[in-house]
Amino acid sequence: MKKQICFSVVVLAIMMLVCSCSTTDLATNQVGASTYIGTIAKDFEIVDVITLESTETVKVGFLSLTRSVTGSRITYTDLMKKAIELGADDVVNVRIDRKDNLKSSIFDVIFGSKNTYTYVATGTAIKYKDSQPNTSASNTDSVEVKVSGPSDSFIDKLF
Repeated sequence: MKKQICFSVVVLAIMMLVCSCSTTDLATNQVGASTYIGTIAKDFEIVDVITLESTETVKVGFLSLTRSVTGSRITYTDLMKKAIELGADDVVNVRIDRKDNLKSSIFDVIFGSKNTYTYVATGTAIKYKDSQPNTSASNTDSVEVKVSGPSDSFIDKLF
C-alpha cells in the first residue's frame, strides 16, 4: 500500500511539473530606445502619410518539434527607411496593427499548425523646418534592429 501511495505521489508530481512548463515568445515588434534624445520640439511640415503592409507565416510541425517563420514583421525602422526615401526627417503618429488569421483546433498541438499574421503600419512622415546638425531625426545609423528567427535560442530572444 505504501509503494502505491509513493508511486501515485511521484506520478502526480511529474504530471504537475510537465503541465506547468510553458514557453513564452519574448520577441517584440520594437527596435529599442529612441536615438533622437537631442531632438527638441520644433516646427515641421507634413511630407506624406506612410502605409506599409507585411505578412508573417508561422508553421509549427508535428508535436511542436519544428517551427519555421517566413515573411517579416514591420518595425519603426521600416517606416523610417520609407520616410527617408520621401525626403522626410522623422515619422510621427506611428501605429502598427496586427491581424491574426488563426485556424486552431484541439489537434494543433499534435499535428502542427499554420498561422498567418498580417501587419499594417501607418505613420506621418515629417520634415523639420530649420533642421540643425545632431538633432535631425534622419540619422538612423545608430538604430540596431534584431530580427528573431526560428534558429534563435531562447536566450537570444531575451536580449
